[in-house]
Amino acid sequence: MRMGDLAMYLGWYDDSKRPLADKIAAARAAFAERYGCAATLVLIPDGADPVAVAGCDVRPACGRGEPIVRPGMLFVGRAQ
Repeated sequence: MRMGDLAMYLGWYDDSKRPLADKIAAARAAFAERYGCAATLVLIPDGADPVAVAGCDVRPACGRGEPIVRPGMLFVGRAQ
């Protein structure tokens, strides 16, 4: 989802011990409720074990050697 030239993401914080797949499902449900469409991209903390999610690209995010997504955080959005 884009507004003008800005990519839209929902930041999701969950530092529980639940499996990553459960956290992603909750974050995607919140995104769909808020924006009315399914999230197709989830950015996870660098070093987290990626999980397979149908219809969604799940990948770690880091830039310039610094983590973009901190532990306990997820960013869910739509791939363009």
